[in-house]
Amino acid sequence: MSWHSQVEPAIIQGDFWQVSQFYQELIEKEPLEISHYWYLGLAYLLEAREEEAQTTWLFVLSQGDEGEMTAWTADLVNILDGEARRQLELGNLETSWLIRGHIREISPDNIDNLLRFILLAINLNYFEKEQLKTWLFVDVLKTNDFQSLELSLLAEVLEKFLDSQIPETVPYLEAIFQSNCQRQTFIKVVEAKLPSLGIPLAIDIINTCLAVEPGQIYLLAELYQCYFYNRDFAAAMQVASQLKTSCQGLPSQAVADFLALYVKLFSGNWVDIKADVEEYTESLQKTIANRECPRLLDKPSLAILSPLVYLEDNPRKNRYISNCVGQLFQGYVCNNYKGNSLHKSTIKDTNKVLKIGYIAHTLYNHSIGLISRWLMKYHDYNQFHVSLYLVSQKEDLITENSFRNQVNACYNLQIDPLMIAEKISQDNIDILVDLDSITNNTTCQVMALKSAPIQVTWLGFDASGIPAIDYYLADNYVLPADAQEYYREKIWRLPNSYICVDGVEVA
Repeated sequence: MSWHSQVEPAIIQGDFWQVSQFYQELIEKEPLEISHYWYLGLAYLLEAREEEAQTTWLFVLSQGDEGEMTAWTADLVNILDGEARRQLELGNLETSWLIRGHIREISPDNIDNLLRFILLAINLNYFEKEQLKTWLFVDVLKTNDFQSLELSLLAEVLEKFLDSQIPETVPYLEAIFQSNCQRQTFIKVVEAKLPSLGIPLAIDIINTCLAVEPGQIYLLAELYQCYFYNRDFAAAMQVASQLKTSCQGLPSQAVADFLALYVKLFSGNWVDIKADVEEYTESLQKTIANRECPRLLDKPSLAILSPLVYLEDNPRKNRYISNCVGQLFQGYVCNNYKGNSLHKSTIKDTNKVLKIGYIAHTLYNHSIGLISRWLMKYHDYNQFHVSLYLVSQKEDLITENSFRNQVNACYNLQIDPLMIAEKISQDNIDILVDLDSITNNTTCQVMALKSAPIQVTWLGFDASGIPAIDYYLADNYVLPADAQEYYREKIWRLPNSYICVDGVEVA
């Protein structure tokens, strides 16, 4: 059903007074044709005569019996829905939203309309979370079959709900999954949005997905992180066990074995770790023997090396493992980015002001930030141009006062290793200093891409073993005299101490 052709010119011009006059005259001629009243009310609505529109529709609907009311309501909703879509195509979001609001009042259980109404409200900034309760959103979900709805509509609403961190996202997902829609379509939407969600909601949403699609490696890993950061270590251990089962025989197995061990070490549960240590050690040996970079799905990981120094005081053995895995890691990263290793190998002009870059995710009220801030204060900025590359980190007063306000340039960049590496390369950084080491996989990937002629690791952790890193800063106390025999990086020993601070705060 559509407008009569006689009123199309007036509709194009937006002259709905003419349209309403046409339908008034048509009703006088054909008073029994119910659809004329629907179009007359719609013309009133578009003419900003909202009360008259409602009166017209409700008066006619009140004249029919139950069967007629059902059929007439369906016809009216169909007409209003068509106009709402037309207005949306014209870019008239507010008018489309107004029409859908009236459909919601006429047919409150119409889930397709309700979802489109909510989308428009969000896009127009009219939406408030509390309104979902007023609209009985969860009740409407339970009484509808989602199979007839457009997948793109369902996915778009899910994206908006996740962006707004709406609690009703959980029953909404449950309703979608119960209707046997294409579940992976919606799980991919969830996976893309998880990094921006608060931990409690993320836990509920991930568990909702795993209830219908168990064994999803990425979701299990994210659930582990949520429980870990929430310090619910018992739950994290349970998820780690599930992750190990899902990763059995895959390149991800080494990472799963690491996570299962790490949560026990971190939480102080050292009593019952013998089996976990054996499985972790075996996974590392297989990684080296098979020449496979340890990774979770397609995300390479060097963080899995961190337990080595806690399990055995054997630096020669540990460095061999780290160097082997570091080489596999660099090869995988460069291959993953289609050979985009930037391979800057020389500083062309040694007499210029050197450009030094520092990369980290911890330059705030964190041990690395508290230590390295003094270097930023006492740099000789006549000899060095200093840039900071923050890896998607939070910022606080220490970030602002001790870092941003001290250096020549500071960038807080998204988690995109190639983009960060290209930025550093474009900035013509001469010496890139890594403050994270193996504590941040994004930083490790940037270092593997060799975006500066000279690359150095300082603080963070032990050296990473990545071949693209030239130097490791130390002193005569933190490493033994023969350490160079088993370190890949050239050890640059500072004369007194590799760490200098100018005071610390006392709580």
